[in-house]
Amino acid sequence: MMERIVIFVLIFLAMMGGQSLISASAGTRCIGSWDCPTDEICRLTTRMCVPLECEYNFECADGQLCNNGLCLADITEDNDYDGVPDALDNCLPAINPSQRDGNFDGVGDACANEIVGLNGSGGPNNRGSGNTVLGHSAFSSAAKPGEVKGKTSVLENTAIGALTLWGLKTGRKNTAVGSMSLRHLGIHTTRRVPESNTAVGQGSLYTLSTGSNNLALGVSAGKDLQSGLRNTVVGTRGLANLREGGQNIAIGYEAGRNLVGRRCSNNIYLGNQVGPQQPTCENNKLYIGSSAARSLITGDFVTAELTIHGSLHATGNVTTSDARLKKDIQPLTHALDAILQLQGKTYRWKEDTTFANKQDIGLVAQEVEEIFPELVAENEQGYKGIAYSKLTAVLIEAIKEQQQLFTAEITALQKENTQFTGQIATLEKENTQLKTIMAEQMQVLLARVVMLEGETLASN
Repeated sequence: MMERIVIFVLIFLAMMGGQSLISASAGTRCIGSWDCPTDEICRLTTRMCVPLECEYNFECADGQLCNNGLCLADITEDNDYDGVPDALDNCLPAINPSQRDGNFDGVGDACANEIVGLNGSGGPNNRGSGNTVLGHSAFSSAAKPGEVKGKTSVLENTAIGALTLWGLKTGRKNTAVGSMSLRHLGIHTTRRVPESNTAVGQGSLYTLSTGSNNLALGVSAGKDLQSGLRNTVVGTRGLANLREGGQNIAIGYEAGRNLVGRRCSNNIYLGNQVGPQQPTCENNKLYIGSSAARSLITGDFVTAELTIHGSLHATGNVTTSDARLKKDIQPLTHALDAILQLQGKTYRWKEDTTFANKQDIGLVAQEVEEIFPELVAENEQGYKGIAYSKLTAVLIEAIKEQQQLFTAEITALQKENTQFTGQIATLEKENTQLKTIMAEQMQVLLARVVMLEGETLASN
């Protein structure tokens, strides 16, 4: 009696988050796996710590299944997946203290599923453990005895609503709320057990049969998805036509509705009905908008390109330009000649564009491409655009080239001016000399005139 009390106290302390009072290692006794190192488990039949071989079936070899951390070839007589043969289980009326009983109610975990509803878990699916079922025919697809399905891999699932998780024969930690949500999950036997899928809304993830970590909130959200990993859908009929894909995000009414096909992954759709205009399969795309007609923002995660279909207003802009990220750096030459070939234009946008009929000024991409092909890019629809910001470098070099021309011309003019100044000084000097000579000659002439006049008077 005292031994049972001690065991119960130790289990209670472990569940409350207290530290285990037993320090165990491989080959030592244990009460639960919490007493063993992280890479070991407690073998319930022997109460000994043993190395952990697996967590999921796909980690075991063909023909083996993961059962309580061990890969075993035959566990057909262990319906509750606890490593204890059915003959020793405490599924009433049998009583066996060593069998796993997570809620300490005296009923083995295999018998502890909560089932409410007509034909709820009507087949052998009730052999799993920790499942909650509420609804007509929810969780009720039959699994034949001896299969991987149902009895060994149906753990901790929640099904609320008619026909929710109807086809589940293998799966863990899945949640379905709303009639026919996750109806076909786990219906096919695969090595990778479907787990951690959440579907809330009538018909959400209706077709999903294999996949994990998918989230769908909304009526018919992801309804045609058959296989996928880590998809997130929030909104009625979001990603409703996708068959196979992973890591897609769709938020909004019918967001990503035209994503159709298989292996369509890593897309983000934000807004009602946003996404490609025509049915297509694409990868690594971004759409942000408010309607199906046009997305305000589109992008490509592979090419790292972002397109804004409208005017951008920002308080600042910084472009990465570190020399440590560049190579083959060369000076830009003949910039002025190239700039002189560009022609600015005025124009109006056509009616079917974002800026319909708006008067604008700018350059024509096709004309720029002939001169600066590096400044022109083309989108998936074939429309060309200009990287106006890159013109800054060209304009800088063009101004420098023009300044060099101005400097050379000014230097030449200054040289000529110096020469002219010298010539003027020489001329002025010569002019002064001429004036002096002329003054002297004038004095001589005046003297002779006086002398001549004196001679004339004397003769008279």
